[in-house]
Formats: sequence, structure tokens, C-alpha cells
Amino acid sequence: MKFIQILTSSIIALFLVNSTGLQSQEQDDYWANMNNAKTDAVNELVNSTVVENKIVGYSIAILRDGKLIYKKNGGFANFESQTPISSDSRYQIYSATKIFFNIAFMQLIERGELDPDQTLGHYLSDLPEDWAAITVRQAWSHMTGTTDIFDLNGMEPTAEEALKSVIDIPLRFKPGTKSEYNQTNFLLLKMVFESVTKVDYQTYLQEQLLKQAGIEGLLLGDLSLAAPKLTNNYEPHKFEDGRLGRRTLNFPPYIYTSAGINISLNEFIIWWKAVLSGDLVKKQTLRDFWQPIRFPDGSISSRSNGWERQHKDGLLRVGHGGGARVHLLHYIPDEQPEQSATVIFLNNGAFTPYFDHREFGDKLAKIVLQRDISKKIPDIKSLNK
Repeated sequence: MKFIQILTSSIIALFLVNSTGLQSQEQDDYWANMNNAKTDAVNELVNSTVVENKIVGYSIAILRDGKLIYKKNGGFANFESQTPISSDSRYQIYSATKIFFNIAFMQLIERGELDPDQTLGHYLSDLPEDWAAITVRQAWSHMTGTTDIFDLNGMEPTAEEALKSVIDIPLRFKPGTKSEYNQTNFLLLKMVFESVTKVDYQTYLQEQLLKQAGIEGLLLGDLSLAAPKLTNNYEPHKFEDGRLGRRTLNFPPYIYTSAGINISLNEFIIWWKAVLSGDLVKKQTLRDFWQPIRFPDGSISSRSNGWERQHKDGLLRVGHGGGARVHLLHYIPDEQPEQSATVIFLNNGAFTPYFDHREFGDKLAKIVLQRDISKKIPDIKSLNK
């Protein structure tokens, strides 16, 4: 217990040091659209969330209408060596990796090289008849009924072995009738992508897509990767021999459409600005593929063309989370659809059990999108309920 208290005290101490704010000129640049009341409310919510959940290390950025207005880092990239987090610390973003593939896929559609409503069998041979009849959009929206290639034993070492392990298992439901998230869908999409482009997706990502965004390249790999500025990943409540426990998870290269990107906050900001500016795909294309996907009964899926999607309380939220700890979430209010807010939240683990990081993003977005917070500052205690 004493050891845990020491760890917690160390994290809070470093967090407070890293939360003293930006230099004055930087503050003018980052917070140009934030009045003092909004800044205070955001700071209070970030501070209380980090301390209450005892997050080891974190980086957070908020964009308003595509412009960076808030940026903060705290805690440790490596707890053992007491290495502090910076905006250049790299995080494993797990399934938030899918955001990058989504944009690459949209590029093919914009160029007329791919029809999302065509069947998988149109692009891929040697699929079982029921798999071949699944549409690309159904796979993209996790509406296939296929069995997940990722199970308690992890993943097979090659894409061929992974597909072979599940392809003879009957579909779990009729494609298009419900949504069930799994990694098999994005393996199929990778196969479609490479069938169309004749280029390995990893090569396309590094040599075309990222360069279009002004990024030279990103680290790809699982939690066994060792590289400069890479954060360690820690498990909640996992203490071994007096040390904070590490998370272990393997991502074979064929899964890089779904997981495996290691990225810094600065790189993620550059990436998302390029997405929102229309440099990678048209702005209307984004809006089109953020539209709801409906089931036969008229209900709306929580996943749409590769994106997580929620529409609640007059606010559309799209984006993707990963690893039960990181996310990029983009918000568009119904009343002012020309406006938006984006929350990028990266962290490498916490001492407490899982907390709802998406709800945390929702609270931050509501503060930033509030029209006139100077007249009524949000009750942070109520926001944290």
C-alpha cells in the first residue's frame, strides 16, 4: 500500500509540474478561441480526471473548427525511469489506427477505384459463397457476422493463417442485420484495398498517405516495439514484484489496418488538421461517410463506414477509440453544423480500473462548443457524475 501511495504521489507531483501552462506567445496561439472561463473549466476537468484515475502519462489536444486551441501533457512516458511525457512522446493507439485506414479507403472511393456497395466477391476470389456476398460497406461497418480472428490466444502469425482459422465457421448472423465489432472485417478490407491498388497497405500508408499530410512516417509495431520516445504501456491495478505491471499484446503486420500505429500528440494534430482541411479527402466525402448506417428495422448502428458514431443531445460524435484508453473524437453540433470540436486523448495506462474516456471527451467538447461560457461556467462536479 505504501508503494502505491508513493507511485500516486509521484504521478500527481509531475502532473502538476507539467500543468503550469504554455509560454505566453504559445498560449495566444493555442487558446485564441478560448476565453478564460472555458480555459479554467477545461483545465479543471482535465486535472480532476487525471488525478482521480491516477493516469500514468497522458497527452491531450483540443481543436475548435480545425484550429488547435488547447494542448497539455503530464505524467510519465516511462514510470520506472521517471521519464516525463512530452508532445513528442509516442503512444500505441490500438484500434484508433483504423482512422488512418478509413481515409486511405475513402481516397480509393473518391478516385472511382472502389465501390463500397459492391460485394467482397467482386474484388476477392476464393471466398465462401456467403462471405463473397457480403458488401464492402458491410465489412467496413462491422455488419458481416464473421468470427473474430482475434481471440484469447491472440492472432495467428500470418494473414493467411488468420483467415483460415475463421473462414469455415458459419456466419453468426445475416450480414447487414446487426453490428458486431471484430478485426476480421478490417483484414478483409485490407485484402480488398491491396487487390485494387496492387500496393501493400503499409507501403501506401507510409509513402503516400502520410506524406500527403506532411508526416514523414510513423512507427508501426506492437507493444514489444522498442524505439526512441515510445511510451511504456501499463495495466490498471497490475502490480508485480513491487513494480507497475506492463501490458503485453502482439499485432502482426497484417493487422496494421486495425492496430499498430505509434504516434505522438504533435503528429496526430498534424494528421487531423490535414484530414479536416480537405487535403486528403474532400470535406463532403467525410460528411457522406459519417452518415448513419441503418439496420432493416430502421435502427441506427453505432459504427458507420469504419467510424464510431454517436448522435446524442444534439451533438454528432465520430472518430475512434483504442485499447480502452485513447481516442480521437470529432464533434459536430446539430444547430451549427459548420462548427466542430475535436478531442485527441492519449494515455499509457492508469492505476484505477477502466474509466469512460469517451465520456471524458464528450464533456470537454461540450465545454468548448458552449456558446457563452463566460455567463455560466459549467459545474465541474456535475460534469464528473
